[in-house]
Amino acid sequence: MKKKLRLRLAKLHEHVANKRKDFNEKLSSKLIKDNDIIIIETLSMKDMAKFRKWEERKDSNDKNNHGKSVNDLGWCYFVNRLKTKAEEQSKIVIEANKWFASSKTCNICGYVNKDLTISDRSWICPRCGTEHQRDENAAINLKNVALNIFTEGSSGSAAARRNGNHLQ
Repeated sequence: MKKKLRLRLAKLHEHVANKRKDFNEKLSSKLIKDNDIIIIETLSMKDMAKFRKWEERKDSNDKNNHGKSVNDLGWCYFVNRLKTKAEEQSKIVIEANKWFASSKTCNICGYVNKDLTISDRSWICPRCGTEHQRDENAAINLKNVALNIFTEGSSGSAAARRNGNHLQ
């Protein structure tokens, strides 16, 4: 009986892994097909898992915390597939430094909100009064970083930062 259960569990794990791989392959292919330049944040899954565990203890009623499950997302595999496909198709993947405060920086005036926490989904810039949605603001800041690289001129600095080299 135990052997049967172990085999069944192994098949379920394999099924989930195959689903994740299929999703990552399809998403990376679509992103590369639809875009010439992609900028992504360098995320530390290990740190995110630690933070989520702390958040769960802090507020056990919040069902949006996922603890270790962030490690199950296959982020590293996805980023590797994205870089490989970009290289094969002469596209560009830029990784922003993980310490770049994309969510905390006002995309209008550049003010950095050091008091912003992960649970704050929106905030108002005290300098210019702009209201920001956290993820939208981060996306605009990352886009601006990529645009700045390519408007610096042809000094070679943009080429030095492509496909896996980190931005400061």
